[in-house]
Amino acid sequence: MKRNKGIAWLYNELPVLIKQGILSNESAEKVRQYYGDINPKNKAQIALAIFGVVGAVCVGLGIILLFAYNWDDLTRMQRTSLAFAPLLLSNALLCWAIFKNKQSLAIREGFSVFNMLAIGGAIALISQIYHLPGDIDSFLLTWMLLSIPLVYLMSASLPAVLYLIGITAWSAMSQINGGHALLFWPLVALVFPHYLKHLSKDPYASRPIWLSSALCLCFSVAIGISLEKVLPGLWIIVYSAFYCILYLVSKFWFDDAPATWQRPFRNYGILGTTILSYIFTYEWVWKSIGWNYYRIGGKFHAAAGIADYLVAGTLVFIAISLIVKMAKRKELFETSFSIMPILAIICYSFSGFGENEFISVWIYNLYVLYLGIVCVLSGLKEQQLGITNIGILIMGVLIFTRFLDASLGIIERGIIFIIIGACFIIANMFLSKKFERKV
Repeated sequence: MKRNKGIAWLYNELPVLIKQGILSNESAEKVRQYYGDINPKNKAQIALAIFGVVGAVCVGLGIILLFAYNWDDLTRMQRTSLAFAPLLLSNALLCWAIFKNKQSLAIREGFSVFNMLAIGGAIALISQIYHLPGDIDSFLLTWMLLSIPLVYLMSASLPAVLYLIGITAWSAMSQINGGHALLFWPLVALVFPHYLKHLSKDPYASRPIWLSSALCLCFSVAIGISLEKVLPGLWIIVYSAFYCILYLVSKFWFDDAPATWQRPFRNYGILGTTILSYIFTYEWVWKSIGWNYYRIGGKFHAAAGIADYLVAGTLVFIAISLIVKMAKRKELFETSFSIMPILAIICYSFSGFGENEFISVWIYNLYVLYLGIVCVLSGLKEQQLGITNIGILIMGVLIFTRFLDASLGIIERGIIFIIIGACFIIANMFLSKKFERKV
């Protein structure tokens, strides 16, 4: 990956070297032929895949509308035949693509999504026609399990993304209906061989980026759902460690991404850390947490709570190990965004055992302010306008929300807004001048 980054730099320098007469056009072309393409992507194939998926969805919706128009006039046998028609058609298309050995990304993704939608439609329609008993969570689980073979049969990633979304929705429905969502974790493991296969080929290609983003999003939801919550407030430590791990995993193993959008772990880690830290500046988060408020009976199961402790302990251990590794590098920006699990444990101890909520609130107020300052300083140092503006935005939101509800008059509030706006303007002017001098 670092080699690709160096080659990319070299390719950017080639026009300058040609212009200055250091290299000829023929020599530059030989250099390109020797090193080859960097992360080759067929943009046309990606566009065709998107069009194929959109087309499959439109066809499916059109079929549903046609069915609905005459549904009441059809016999039960006719309805059953129509329920299976899209499924049979999609299976025929899949067989044709497999036997013809079609390698087109558009065909694989489009036909797979069409078949996945047809499976769900057939299950729902047959249940409605024959009045079969069942609920939404059993429907989702059956649908997703029947769809997972498509991921490996067609080597398709969009069905994998839909599968992740589906099992996350299932876990939420299952928990709402009084069940347990722990089955989410073995279910999500079913898609990992496909994910790791594409991640190992090129972690910055479109497919692993889609899958990584879906995993980050689904994990963010499923962690909170699957916790038994017998120990109030444990989610504070769990989520703090989770987002820290995302950020540091990206820093240690995926730091050579050419563009920001190709760093989903880093983006979700920073976003999650910042939003959580801001939420933790409110007192309600730290009330009624800890062992003094342990829950048992009713919908809370003490035995199932063991999984919560295992998840929390594992995530904290991994996070602290990575934090120690990062601290050795002495990088201010990265270390600042990775210490949140340590703060969470300290504040949880203060609030859970001593009921000192105000201490935790002020610690996180100072931490959020510190993150904003670090972003501003890092942006000024690296001459990155985006990071500087993010830092000012973090400080601005903190100041705005901390003082807007206080007993301040119109003049005081006006001064606060002027100060925030002036910070943005001055920082932008300062950086703009630096960029102009650099150019």
